Amino acid sequence: MHIDRDYEEIQKALDEILPSDRYRRLAWKPEALRDRRDKQGLTQLQLSEMTGILQPKISEAERGLASSKGRKRKSADEIERTPRMDATLLYALATALGCKLQDIAVVPFLENEVATITSEVIRQLQPQLLVVDQIHTLVRPNEKTSLRSIYYRTALQDRSAQGASGSKRTESFVADTLHDLSAKACVILGTAGQGKSVFLRYLAIQEAIKEQSLPLFFELRRLPKRPLVEVIHSRLQHWGLCESRQQLKELLREGHISLLFDAIDELAAARRGEFLTELADLREANPTMRIVVTSRPDSGILACDWLHPYSIAPLNLNDVRALVRIYASPEEAEQITAQLDTANRMLVNLLTAPIFAALLVIKYQYSHTIPHDLTAYYRDLFDALVRRHNTAEAGPRREIRSELLPFDLESAFQAICFAVHAQFGDRPPHIRQVQELSVKISEALQLKPRSPSLIVHDVIDITSLIVEEAGYCFFIHKSVREYYAAAHIARLPDPVAQAFYQRMAGGWRSWEYVLQFLEQLDPVRMAVCFELTELETILKTGALSFLMQFQSISILKVDQIQEQLYIGTGSFYSTRHLKIVVGGLRPDFVQQGFTHWCPGQPYPQLQPGERVRIDRTKIDYAKLLEWLGDNVATRYATCQKRLNQCRRLATSKAVIQNQ
Repeated sequence: MHIDRDYEEIQKALDEILPSDRYRRLAWKPEALRDRRDKQGLTQLQLSEMTGILQPKISEAERGLASSKGRKRKSADEIERTPRMDATLLYALATALGCKLQDIAVVPFLENEVATITSEVIRQLQPQLLVVDQIHTLVRPNEKTSLRSIYYRTALQDRSAQGASGSKRTESFVADTLHDLSAKACVILGTAGQGKSVFLRYLAIQEAIKEQSLPLFFELRRLPKRPLVEVIHSRLQHWGLCESRQQLKELLREGHISLLFDAIDELAAARRGEFLTELADLREANPTMRIVVTSRPDSGILACDWLHPYSIAPLNLNDVRALVRIYASPEEAEQITAQLDTANRMLVNLLTAPIFAALLVIKYQYSHTIPHDLTAYYRDLFDALVRRHNTAEAGPRREIRSELLPFDLESAFQAICFAVHAQFGDRPPHIRQVQELSVKISEALQLKPRSPSLIVHDVIDITSLIVEEAGYCFFIHKSVREYYAAAHIARLPDPVAQAFYQRMAGGWRSWEYVLQFLEQLDPVRMAVCFELTELETILKTGALSFLMQFQSISILKVDQIQEQLYIGTGSFYSTRHLKIVVGGLRPDFVQQGFTHWCPGQPYPQLQPGERVRIDRTKIDYAKLLEWLGDNVATRYATCQKRLNQCRRLATSKAVIQNQ
């Protein structure tokens, strides 16, 4: 390369090799420079013409000037005392001589850089890698627990083998290492509390212990707002593995680094798209590298067809018994498992995730009996945690520093959950922001704490439902925030609650899980103030029967359905999806959790809450209309029935209010 003609290209190359301007003047190796030129059969003048560097400068470089009588300069002190040359000149010389920069220049960090990730390197880094082993649990919230001491095997199901509708049952398999996953890049899907994060941490631990690859574990809620490659590079630099971007590329290309990303659903929607694009580029450039992402099913990640989808299999009763024995004392475990043997079938069907097994133990320790339904798990949870910390058996009594009664403290916590969900969504608020909310909440609820700022500290110290880390407040699980936000709404007076439900008609997506809790906590107002209005709108506009209007194939054209046609069916919320898609055919409706069906395959039998995505490029319109007509007709009848139920509830409510 020529230092004048190729200057910009040289600078780009140096940006990849050198981490900062600190290294833009480097010591060089005179003997190596001369030997390389001789092997190429070049004179100093010819090398000067090729690079644009003056011949006297090349001659001085080969003579070395202060070369310590020809000895190799290995010590830092010697390197600091030697003359230095602009890295631009050295890179031009290296390119002309067909060698690497470090062959003729002394680049300190490259001299000591790890050339590859070996078992010895992973072994040396195990103290840093095994930090993910220490976690807080619901059962032991005040102390960190070794994940390996409480871990129970995780069974997965291959979603790609489930067929179009997801209704086809597939055999589950237990995964203990990354190599038990057949796909190099995959996503682990699971609902709230199914143990996605614990499973991903366990995979990282196993990978570090077995020394098969270097696992880099990232909690996406804490991912810096920087390009993904920079974040990975920064982690490796911190561990002293590589300084240059070029070295990073080589390490990633080898496939000896595994990337594990937890909870993509906790990224904001815009950031989520950027992250997935960066990750896809990284995957394409390094096809042998293992990548694992965890997510709730509704994050939109299934649109990434390069990520192989696995689902965490639901627990069976034997799994629940095993988890109870891990979480509880032997005596408690015996009593709980005995009650499970005679428990209501509905309760047993709820115990499909580890979080429910943990709550089962907490509830039993509180009431010496097991709860009867899902909402009952959460309903008394706050009180159970407060009482647990205020009993002699639990150790020293913890005072409520805000001096609120437990009931008032729970009311304040519910309002905090509502306010945080409304203002921050899944983003963690700073503790100062929560304290400011506590001041307003105390005034609104007419509470009289010793200091409103102490409310959040009581929640952190006594219940551990919120954890403070680096000044930010994290709920131990999203479902905790969602349930208690719903509990706050259920306690609101009618005018305020009605205003909330009316606002939901304009945009309910971020409140979906809160609304699901409200179906049980506030069923009448939910039906009368929200569901009734929505169903009337759907049926009045004829959205559900939209496709039934077509008598000929020619009316349904490709340009009408944009790129893809999405149909939702099943639960009430999927009915809203159906209204949006069929009624408006919005091209931006790229919803989450869709299974894929190509016309020509057997028609999918949709279960409640499931959705189907139809590939427009392979549509047989006659069969499509036949299938859509049957499904839409069924949904129309279901919605009409539910509408009548809501109207009867509204009439009953009006009669009671007038009495």
